[in-house]
Parts: sequence; C-alpha cells; structure tokens
Amino acid sequence: MRGHIFLAAVVSVLLIQGAPTLAGAQMPSSFERQKMHVVSRMYQATYGASERCRPSKEASVSLDKAIDQIRKTFPELMTLIDNSPYLPQAREQFNAFASSTAARPTNDELVQECSGMTNMLQQLVETPGGQQAANDMIQTLKK
Repeated sequence: MRGHIFLAAVVSVLLIQGAPTLAGAQMPSSFERQKMHVVSRMYQATYGASERCRPSKEASVSLDKAIDQIRKTFPELMTLIDNSPYLPQAREQFNAFASSTAARPTNDELVQECSGMTNMLQQLVETPGGQQAANDMIQTLKK
C-alpha cells in the first residue's frame, strides 16, 4: 500500500504540475504544458537519472535494469518521449540543473536519490496503479 501512495504522489507531480515557461515566449496550451512536463519528468527519471547515478555503480546497475524494464513494458511511452519535440528542452533543463553546485549530492544522497528513481520506475511496471499511470502518460503524449 505504501508503494501505491508513493507512486500516486509521483504521478500526480508528473501529470499535474506545469512546466516552466520561457520569458517572452507564447504560453503553450494546457495540453502542451502537460506533454512538456511528462517528457521532462520522465527524462529526469530515465536518461537524466542514468547519467547522474553513474558514479554509484550499485545504484547505476539497479536503475539501468529498471529503465530497461520500462522500455520493454512501455515501448510506446519511451518512443513518444524519444520522438517528442520537448525532449531537447528537457535535456537542456536537466543538464543545467545537474551542473549547478546546488545539485551535487553526497555519495549517500546520490545512492538514496537513485534508489528512489529505481523504486518509482519499478512501481510503474509492477503495480496496477503504476501501469495505469504509464498509460495515462501515453494518452497525454498522444493528444
């Protein structure tokens, strides 16, 4: 039950919270903001986390296995993310965050962060709520 609550909270953040807008840029529609946010957060949880967790071999191996499982279980989701016009922006925002001094965790913090990402990705694959959340993300990206 605890895992379902954790997953529900993570998915709520993924799907509800709006992505930041660029100064002077035209405000994207609500659907486009949702797409931007899903791509950004899934980039953080997969590609970004994989790169970020690389210094911790144990955490990196577990995370990479969870990412592989996401790719196998939800190939449509990952294809939509890989082909999204919002992927370059998600990558740039993550890299800017990751290179900031405030984003440099201790080794213990990094292991905990990577473990949390691994757990979230496993929940997407292994629980009915997670599978529904992944399908909701697919539907959001297909709009």
